[in-house]
Amino acid sequence: TEASQDKALNTACFVFGTKSELKDQKILQKRDVLKNADFNKDYFTQIDIRTDKEIKLYSKDAKLLTAHPEGTYELVKDDKEQLTLKITNPNKFWSVSRYLVIEVK
Repeated sequence: TEASQDKALNTACFVFGTKSELKDQKILQKRDVLKNADFNKDYFTQIDIRTDKEIKLYSKDAKLLTAHPEGTYELVKDDKEQLTLKITNPNKFWSVSRYLVIEVK
């Protein structure tokens, strides 16, 4: 029981996709993100916020659609100009929401 509670407390979910992909999954509706409960939760990837601090986005352009405090993350380009989201302060980053939605182009 304690292990499952610990896992639940430290689990977050993320998704990245193009605007049309996010709309198809009802994650993005008009300009609202996760507005209704009928979005496709299976489209998200679960992570452990204690250990997963980098998310490769496989894109040259990306923006966070969910609210996360500034200064708790950075978007870093690799040698192929592909972006990676680096979470520099996980506790603060995930304090607002355990869901992360990123639009890529």
